Amino acid sequence: MADKQQDLSESLRRICKEGLAKALQKINGTKFLLVDKKAFCPLEFMGVSALFKELGVEGIARLTDDVPPASSQNFVFIIRPSVSCVRNVISVVRSSPSKTHFILYAPAELPFCKDMFKQAAVYGSLTVMNSDWNWIPLEENLISMEMDTFFRHTIVDNDWTPLYQLTSALQQLFDLNKRQSVGRILTKGELSRFVAERLMENLTNAGSTPPMRGTEAFNCPLLFDSMILIDRTCDLVSPCLTQLTYLGLIDEFLNIQTACVTTENAETGKPQRSYFRPNDPILSEIEDLSFNDVGKILHEKAVELSTTIDKGRSAADMVQLHSFVKKLNNVTMAQQSLSLHTHLSERIKKVVAERRFHEQLEVEQSLLLGQDNVGIGGLTGTSYSEAGQYSAEMEGGKRGFFGSGSVVEDYLEEKMASGSSPWKVLRLMCLYTQTVPNIKSSLYEAMKTAFLQTYGYHHVHTLAHAEQCGLLRHAEAKASANWNYKKVSEGIRLFVDEDPARPDPSEVAYVFACYAPLSVRLLQYAFQPRSGWIVPPAEGALASTPGRTHGYIIRYDSSSSSSSSSSSSPASPQSQTKDRIPLSGGIDIGAILEALPPPQEASALTSSSSSSSASASSSSSSSSAFGGFPSSSLPSDASSPSAAAPATALAPPPPAVAFTAPVNGAVTKNGVKIIGDTREAFIPFDSSMSSSPSPSSSSSSSSSSSLNTSATLIVFVGGVTYAEVAALRHWAKTSNPPRQILIATTGVMNGNRFMETLREDVENKLRFTTDQPVPDEFDEPKRGKK
Repeated sequence: MADKQQDLSESLRRICKEGLAKALQKINGTKFLLVDKKAFCPLEFMGVSALFKELGVEGIARLTDDVPPASSQNFVFIIRPSVSCVRNVISVVRSSPSKTHFILYAPAELPFCKDMFKQAAVYGSLTVMNSDWNWIPLEENLISMEMDTFFRHTIVDNDWTPLYQLTSALQQLFDLNKRQSVGRILTKGELSRFVAERLMENLTNAGSTPPMRGTEAFNCPLLFDSMILIDRTCDLVSPCLTQLTYLGLIDEFLNIQTACVTTENAETGKPQRSYFRPNDPILSEIEDLSFNDVGKILHEKAVELSTTIDKGRSAADMVQLHSFVKKLNNVTMAQQSLSLHTHLSERIKKVVAERRFHEQLEVEQSLLLGQDNVGIGGLTGTSYSEAGQYSAEMEGGKRGFFGSGSVVEDYLEEKMASGSSPWKVLRLMCLYTQTVPNIKSSLYEAMKTAFLQTYGYHHVHTLAHAEQCGLLRHAEAKASANWNYKKVSEGIRLFVDEDPARPDPSEVAYVFACYAPLSVRLLQYAFQPRSGWIVPPAEGALASTPGRTHGYIIRYDSSSSSSSSSSSSPASPQSQTKDRIPLSGGIDIGAILEALPPPQEASALTSSSSSSSASASSSSSSSSAFGGFPSSSLPSDASSPSAAAPATALAPPPPAVAFTAPVNGAVTKNGVKIIGDTREAFIPFDSSMSSSPSPSSSSSSSSSSSLNTSATLIVFVGGVTYAEVAALRHWAKTSNPPRQILIATTGVMNGNRFMETLREDVENKLRFTTDQPVPDEFDEPKRGKK
């Protein structure tokens, strides 16, 4: 599997290089590149900069609002779509009217960019080009689009253009993967469902034997046969927590951008960029570990490397010397890697050893327990006697700024007063409102007021956006969204009570010391034996998690007529499956699970079972159906998919589209049959359902290949943290049997960058500030003058 993922990485790098080369070759003459700082690291990481000389590039500089001193007639802007980049481009275009300007988006233009250029009256001076720069292979099993503002554009701005870009990027993977092999798709959340529907629309339009659309030259073997898409809105707690894995802590304090971290050179003191390469011999062993275990591994590597070098120096004959020379390249790489990770570990160790870091961890753990008054001793270094005295003072009537005796609220006040980053304070506020129930409205408003008074009233937009996307939740919002953190945490065991300093390596909760990411727990349920996302009513905690679940089975039959029914209504007899059990209304899942046959016998179910389960659905309305969700999340009328509201409607309604996936039915078009939201679509990922028939299959046995021979593509729509990636990998390795996964995301983020995307660039129109002298005309009139 590792070889296949390496082939995928090489294919994606080649697509990126060729796409950029074709775009630059269309420009005659020499070129000068102005690259956005967020696009500079990906270009260097992908090795594209080595092609510039061959393409007539005269020079390259970072994009600012100043015109660079370049003799080239052609200015080429390579940018990620963002407001700051567009403003810089406008400034350069206005300041250099004699130049010819080209703009290359990575990956594509967003509507607001075009609007800003038109408002500035410079759109006619630009030649717009798009690239095939969709995926950046950060690691062997992790690829990212590196779109930091994806969540902001889709949820806050109600701009669904990034979803179409994600669809196009996934279609590229389907083409490289030979799309006929993908047989199952599970989605959680409305954004994920929208993307899945667009993919299935492309499949049905192309038919069972579609062209590869320019990817025939890429020899990329089968990578995945199933796919799960999950929205970021389904888990808004995890990004607010402090990551405790090696890469997670580096991202928290040194800010990793496209596998690049900036540190100071020990000799010169100047900043230098270091990249985490997939072929790093040490990184692959320590990246997902708890930071407490990293020092021991680095020490062992240092001893091993020193021993190897000593053996080479003491070589007694030419045979031993020749053997050492063969290893010299690997030894050099190991030395560089060890030096980098030792330096990074020392920097992180200094931060981790500080008292304020342990205070932050304990406050987070208090909130994860659903409490706001847990002691401030332990990791903080405060004695328990002092903590008891503090609690007695609170009970005696001494209260903090917010009018409450809560430790967490006073800690927030202290963080604001000490000048902490607004994004660190905001993520803690979001965690507080997400986990602690029944927060008084007066306290909630007091926190917001204190935040605005501390960091500026231009953050009123930031707080409004945080409320809009569900990060900041007051009591009314929790009730309307059916969000109950305590119920979810206890029902699916999110909080794992163990020693944070010595986490259990067999539990994924080590990535946050005591908290298993909700997103990873949901994915674990998708692979849970026997039930999958169909769980008994006793585990109805999943009903309180945001987002609907949907499941689809894709079957390819090249012998089918292209004139098959294309209606998405399950009422059509031609589009119905004969072996499915419809799940409309409220089914007694507990009773069904008792009589549920083994997965390999699923195809033997008869239509009589379908009618019996349909009658059972009318007698129960309170049990769960898909993935533990309430029956209200499923339409009682299968022909009306919008008849029911999801448990939490954070995503805006999607735009009108021509194709709608079937609900509790099937649709067949051009030899592609899609079965949607049936029991068969929700059973666990096992050997009997890991793949689907391919048109080239010679026998029916090829339709049931084991999941160990292929992988499941897991797509995080809206971003993912390094801690969640580490937890997912750890679970995949420790599963029995081990799971093969490929992780794709719209961007790798941490809590600070996540919160920062919610900000609004507000222009300060005040002419004068307090640190500037007041002009004479504002002085008091001098005596003697009229």
